Amino acid sequence: MNHIFNREGQLLFIFLSGSGMI
Repeated sequence: MNHIFNREGQLLFIFLSGSGMI
């Protein structure tokens, strides 16, 4: 789960950050 979060979660985090949600 951690390896998935590190990969997918990183892109998701960047996407959310770019969207201004977080």
